[in-house]
Amino acid sequence: MSQQQSQMNVGSEEQKSRREMLSVLLGAAFLMATSSIGPGFLTNADRVKNFSELEPLINEATRKRASAEWLKLLEEAKVPCGPIND
Repeated sequence: MSQQQSQMNVGSEEQKSRREMLSVLLGAAFLMATSSIGPGFLTNADRVKNFSELEPLINEATRKRASAEWLKLLEEAKVPCGPIND
């Protein structure tokens, strides 16, 4: 993921944590709008299949805050994440 200060790793093995991750990164409005976007992002299989559409949204969103802010928000949402150390 791209962001202002450093790199971070975000992992989500369960459907619920994936939704939480997208909610944090893209906003709750994204989740509510998925029905208007289409079924391409509703399940993990859909998101994997349509990752070429999802990746730019995530990259754009992660540029809006410093990685420390994202990590705090993701941790609060109980999404597995952490900084990537050099």
